[in-house]
Amino acid sequence: MGKYNDLEIIKKLKDDGDMTSEEFENEKQKILSKPDDENTKGMGLYAICTILGVCSLIFSAMGIIYGFSLYVSIISGISAVVLGIVSRKKLKANKEKSKMVTTGIITGLLGAIMSIVMIGLVIYSVIIISSRSNNNNNNSVTTTDNSSKNITLVE
Repeated sequence: MGKYNDLEIIKKLKDDGDMTSEEFENEKQKILSKPDDENTKGMGLYAICTILGVCSLIFSAMGIIYGFSLYVSIISGISAVVLGIVSRKKLKANKEKSKMVTTGIITGLLGAIMSIVMIGLVIYSVIIISSRSNNNNNNSVTTTDNSSKNITLVE
């Protein structure tokens, strides 16, 4: 929308008498001849944000089979969120909106959170399994009868 805003500004200057018709036409031609890159400058960043977020979700799901992908998911998820926040600030400065940025932030957060939860579940499972195996190894019972003799029962 940069070109159109610039055209509105020079039209207002001409209407207010701060610019001649000749100056207006010259500025108008300069504005119209500019490449339309201003609107697409941030699109690459927005797309990267979304791609990282989606990759975070995919790697999180792959973590069920390949555990190392959980760490990749966390890294790409955090990257998506950071890029999304930076992109959102740029968009607010230009008074624009992009659903791609919001998608990147949400998918990045979901992927990272899912991966952290899966890692937590794995750690919890290892703790439970190791405590059960320790309990099975130390499953002896010591009792004392009235004659003060210790009897050890082993299952």
